[in-house]
Parts: sequence; C-alpha cells; structure tokens
Amino acid sequence: MAVTVAIAGITSKFTRLMLKNLLEQPKVNIWGFCRNPKKLPEHIRSSTCVTIVARDAGSSSALRHFAKRCDVVICCYLGETTLMTEGQKLLVEACDEENAPRYIDSDYCIDFTKLEYGQHPAKDPMKHSLETGKAFAKSRTNLLRFTEDSQCFNSLGSQDDLYNTMQVAFQKVPSNIFAYLALFYQYYCINGQTYLKNDLDNARYLDVKPVTFEKFMQPHKLVELPDTYQNAGADA
Repeated sequence: MAVTVAIAGITSKFTRLMLKNLLEQPKVNIWGFCRNPKKLPEHIRSSTCVTIVARDAGSSSALRHFAKRCDVVICCYLGETTLMTEGQKLLVEACDEENAPRYIDSDYCIDFTKLEYGQHPAKDPMKHSLETGKAFAKSRTNLLRFTEDSQCFNSLGSQDDLYNTMQVAFQKVPSNIFAYLALFYQYYCINGQTYLKNDLDNARYLDVKPVTFEKFMQPHKLVELPDTYQNAGADA
C-alpha cells in the first residue's frame, strides 16, 4: 500500500534533502504545500509521485484540503514569526479537523524544550506549536532525539563573547532572523542547556544512517565549506 506524505513548506532547503530520500522509496506519494512551486526543481514538479498545492499558509480551507487523506503531515516552515506561530497553529488545526494520523512539527535541531521563552527567539514559535499540538493531540505526543556525530573544535572566542555578539545582532534588527539565527544555535549548542539525553532514538530507526563530520566534509573542498549550509539540498 502506498504511503502519502504531506509536506508543508516543500520548497525549503531541509525539504529538498527529505525529498531526495523519500523519492527513492517505493510506494511513497508526496503532497507539497507552498506559495511558489517554481522554487522547486523541474524534476520534482514533474514527478508523477509529487502533487503540489500552491496556496497561502493562512488559508484554512486550503490547509484542510492539503491534510485530507494523508498518512503523515510534516511541517517544514521556516520564516517570519507570524508564519511560525499562526501558520503552524492553522496547520495543526487542519490536521486535527481532517483526522491526520500523524503530524511532525517544524523543528529538527537543538532540544528547544529545555529553553525558556525569550532565550532563543527563533525557538519561541516552536514552543507555542508544541503546546498547540498537545492541546489537539488525540494520541501521544512524542519528541524524538537523534545525533549523528560530535567533535571538539578550537575556540575562536569565549562563550560570553558569543552571547554578547548574538544579542547585539538580535537587538539591531529582531525581524531579520537570518542575521542572528546561526549565532544563537552555536551558543545553545555549546552552553550545555540543550544537550540531548543519553537515551537516544537512533536505534529505533536503523535504516537512517548517521553521517560523521569526516564523511560530510570529504566530498567538499576547503573553500566550499562555508557555503555548504546555503547549498543544502541543491543536488536534490
């Protein structure tokens, strides 16, 4: 039996990586939701396994149509605060109204549940979304924790220096999330607050193969490494 995977925000970089894997699987159909399908490569748009719903994330009726008859809905939103809070809330409500069997929130990095509101501005919407999901959930709400590799690197400054730099960047233009996002991630990855528990979920999904730093870097030239984040999913 085919599985239908619905992806809201299908044009994001992370989604490209997800699609590359999903389209290699047998009997998987993709429903994509986005404002501008032209951001997707032609080979994805023309795939017989992919159907795109081109609508605005604020349309409740469009979201309900999108979530209907799907086996799982994955949120891959990344944008301004209204999209990440109200947009995700509308998507969760649509999934609840259409009885979507499974909903996966839009967060795939640090354990934001250990943060207080305001500590990492980009994670506040995720905390709101988790609370919304728990309110609508007809069954258990789970948080899965995975890790791939960890390394120690030479310091380029103190933890306090990084904290001060990221706060200055945030206060300068709070609405420009990409001006400070990476700094906040770096800070909360090293200060210990969001460290993952020892009991990880890797063993539950043996077909997902972790990638070490060494294997990630090997295909890239040294001069290419600074741009690897921006180019994520470019070959998908």
